[in-house]
Amino acid sequence: MSTATYPEPQPHKDIEEIFPDVFIVRGSMSIHKWVCISRVMTILRHEDQLLLINPIRLNTEGEAQLLELGKITHVFRLGYFHGVDDAYYVEQFKAKFWCQSSSNKYPNPSPDVLMDESTPMPFPDMSLFVFENAKHPEAAILYQHHGGLLITCDSVQHYDNWDGCSIFAKIIMKLAGFRKSTLIGPMWLKGMTPEDGSLEEDFDRLLHLEFKHLISAHGDVCREKAHYNLEDAFDRIYSG
Repeated sequence: MSTATYPEPQPHKDIEEIFPDVFIVRGSMSIHKWVCISRVMTILRHEDQLLLINPIRLNTEGEAQLLELGKITHVFRLGYFHGVDDAYYVEQFKAKFWCQSSSNKYPNPSPDVLMDESTPMPFPDMSLFVFENAKHPEAAILYQHHGGLLITCDSVQHYDNWDGCSIFAKIIMKLAGFRKSTLIGPMWLKGMTPEDGSLEEDFDRLLHLEFKHLISAHGDVCREKAHYNLEDAFDRIYSG
């Protein structure tokens, strides 16, 4: 496949190391002429291998910076509504593609590994958490380093500011219930909760995991207080 067939890179910042061997790229995603939202890729490094979570295609300079970190060997799709840049990394760098069964809103690439909570992970000290009651596949990664790091897609998000979001996106997000805090994604929750069902049990299981920090596919990094903040977000929705 020619690179011309892939979506072009959208604006993003330089790669940032937030913990040893844990990197992020803060980017943006245009979903409408007037609506642009923030987007975040997480990069884990083990020895000389790189694992990309919630991938973002980078510009030429950013890609060169990425390849200086190591070899791209694994690509993870955690969220059903994400995947626009997965095929680029899998096909151009021959990376192994991991996703849940039926995570096919973006049908390409074909998965190399269909993962669930019993699937051995490619790097040490990481495990998969699955939202078992959601309408569509959604997962999170628990990376047991640095006091516990939770990596999510749309399910749990954290905002310190609205960087990367257009004016219209900010208006829509605030009306939808987004706030500058750790939160359960309001639009995601509405779209993923089954009719006459609930995701309360899933979030209760998630809160039984030990983690201090959070990186989501949107927003900002939450350091130290992620578990406490998610408890508060859970109570606002399910204990009101």
